[in-house]
Amino acid sequence: MLGLDSRMFFSASVDPLSTKGPADSDDIYMFLPTPPGAAVDAALKKLQKDKQRLASDLRALGAREQATLQSDEQAVRAAIDALRSELSPLRARLKATLMTWTRKIADAQQKQENLNPLKASGLALYAADRAAIEAIIDGDPRVIAARGQLAAHLPTIAADQATLKADTAALIPDALAELSS
Repeated sequence: MLGLDSRMFFSASVDPLSTKGPADSDDIYMFLPTPPGAAVDAALKKLQKDKQRLASDLRALGAREQATLQSDEQAVRAAIDALRSELSPLRARLKATLMTWTRKIADAQQKQENLNPLKASGLALYAADRAAIEAIIDGDPRVIAARGQLAAHLPTIAADQATLKADTAALIPDALAELSS
């Protein structure tokens, strides 16, 4: 199916925040409380439903809609790629944040230390890095226009993506609250 991945929350096939490449928007999970409390658990269940809805809606597309989606996604990707010089240092910082905090969390797990304060600190930095990238992408007129074209052509897919993006963003404060309590 055109290599589309339902885990994406910015566009159906590309995560512009990805540090590893397409289909990598799940970095946030390493920072979540284990086990998750009620709020994070509810947010995760909501995200799972969002992902399932997007996947279902993508599977339901006809051949013409798939071609339109592929074309619109290429336009979104091109618009984001045009921001490469602005995004590269921010993506590098996000990748460094992930590498640093992956090591710190792994070390703390081996020492059987309390992970919550560590995860909270890492999540706050991760969220700030992602927000900086999102601000550039979401504010760019080319990206806005390309996403608008997608929304005009395939409003259900665009709505699914917007819901998934919003619900992912809502997970962060829930996780921070649980990690800090």
